Amino acid sequence: MNKLDKSLMHRLPSAGRPMKLRVPSLFFAVAFAALSAQAQNPGATIESLASDLAAVTARVAKLEGQIVAADLVGTYALRGIQLELSGGAGRPAQVSSYVYVGTATLNADGTASFNALSASGNTLSFTTPAMVSIFKGNDGGSGSTTWTYSDGTVSVVGGAPPLSVAAGGRVLIGVGANPDVLLILTRLQ
Repeated sequence: MNKLDKSLMHRLPSAGRPMKLRVPSLFFAVAFAALSAQAQNPGATIESLASDLAAVTARVAKLEGQIVAADLVGTYALRGIQLELSGGAGRPAQVSSYVYVGTATLNADGTASFNALSASGNTLSFTTPAMVSIFKGNDGGSGSTTWTYSDGTVSVVGGAPPLSVAAGGRVLIGVGANPDVLLILTRLQ
């Protein structure tokens, strides 16, 4: 430091004070500013807390299964895995395993629509020698049907297994036999 800098440092009011006095002063200033800001915006009131509690209570009730059909209306991503056993009457025994994806929409008027892409998987044929081939299913498609909700289950007319409602209607799960199928629908909107 040059002479001018040193003389300026000695003129400062805090030059002889220890640093310990600055920290409590800074803390007091920050605390005062925070209290002042809170006084201008009082924050939560009893009414707003009661409203928030009621909203949380309603959401928890839905997660615990207290829902109605209107809570299920919306579009779902559809994922399925299916196993089929076939053969007999001159045909070799076969096991097919495949997956498919699509969307399903449950409408408020009790109608439903679906759109599925082509299934993808394999077929094991018990021939001599055994052979694995690409599964040949339909090319996917779309359609419409009707649905109802009762006692935690969505029933869809037209062959889909009953769908159990989970996570407050955000997840629907169905398991069926002949053919063996697992359907999982997850809420998109």
